[in-house]
Amino acid sequence: MRVLDEHDLRGVVLVGHSYGGMPITVVAERAPERLRRLVYLDAFAPADGQSALDTRPDLAEEFRTWVKGGLLRPIPPEYVGVETEAQAELLRERLVTTPMRCLEEKVALESEAAARLPRSYVFATKSGFGQTAARVRAEGWDYHELPTKHMVMLTMPAQLAELLADIAES
Repeated sequence: MRVLDEHDLRGVVLVGHSYGGMPITVVAERAPERLRRLVYLDAFAPADGQSALDTRPDLAEEFRTWVKGGLLRPIPPEYVGVETEAQAELLRERLVTTPMRCLEEKVALESEAAARLPRSYVFATKSGFGQTAARVRAEGWDYHELPTKHMVMLTMPAQLAELLADIAES
């Protein structure tokens, strides 16, 4: 939000990967007039009153066993979907803990502004976001698939860049 305001940005295409689907949805609720499109890249796509884990209950139970002191331990690269050791090492160098609360906090989408914006979903078909992908596709979102794992920007960077450019131009 602050970046949009400080630079008076308008016509923005916001892309959120994985958990990034949560904040782009909230930004759309608060500043829809500045946005042109939302792109959910193999991401959580919450409805009003949902948390990230509400949209992926399959993760909730396992993640809760990984929590210590309110923090989710760094998620291993192999768990999030890489295809080579070099990709895994790149992620290992950047691993951080995540406050569990951010995955459990529910979004309030009272104005439904996010739902009125054009929305695209890019599903990495070898990831765990199949249920989310099926739901948004059934709801009529602009829908795309890439035959790869969750870390699309590592596993298919050229194809992803081309797809995102195409989506942004639409």
